[in-house]
Amino acid sequence: QEGSGVEFVAVYDQVSGEVRITSLSGEAIPDRDYELWYIKGDQPAVSMGVLPINERREIPLDAAAKAGIGEGTTLAVTLEQKGGSPTGVAQGPIVAAGTITPI
Repeated sequence: QEGSGVEFVAVYDQVSGEVRITSLSGEAIPDRDYELWYIKGDQPAVSMGVLPINERREIPLDAAAKAGIGEGTTLAVTLEQKGGSPTGVAQGPIVAAGTITPI
């Protein structure tokens, strides 16, 4: 998101069934974590887990995530309480977002 100071690059590999995500910029915030979500159309956002800042993470996808992720799916990063959203629903502001497009 413009003005957030947080940037990520994500690659979805259909063959391995994982998302590789790397933070490019941003700073850790005490008592907060960044959390990755996928959003397919008008369906509710689904958490993919908490993200470390300034490193790369590979996220293996379960069958439901593989079915939910594809071209046009939005990947979004929110700023949540430490450990991520306790409710399974995004609570914090969106700090980065993008749509999956084929390369």
